[in-house]
Amino acid sequence: MSQIKQYKLSAEYFDVVVEINHEVMTDELLHEINNFWSEAKWRLEKREGNVLYAVLDILYRRLWWSVLDLGGSAHIDEMVRYFNDRLEGWPPMDGSYGIKFISFDSIEFDYSPDIEEVSA
Repeated sequence: MSQIKQYKLSAEYFDVVVEINHEVMTDELLHEINNFWSEAKWRLEKREGNVLYAVLDILYRRLWWSVLDLGGSAHIDEMVRYFNDRLEGWPPMDGSYGIKFISFDSIEFDYSPDIEEVSA
């Protein structure tokens, strides 16, 4: 049975699909990633001890902030470079450590706010 699985991370803003090779990205390595970030114990409790899901939680949050840092719009190749070059606490996201981005929805923000006159 293949130890390579894909996981879709979805929230209100965008979706991303991540591939994990569980033969390479072991629970030990997942714990190292989780423990690098603050509130590691809380994430594990939130995900009922599932370290993979705890790491995927923080990955989604890091993706969100990374997209904002890149100006609100990014593509998968930019995300891989961003994670590899700028973010500590993550292995290369090219699959060499058993984790890689498969697909990524670019976020497009509407920079035109609704405007309404209010009384002073």
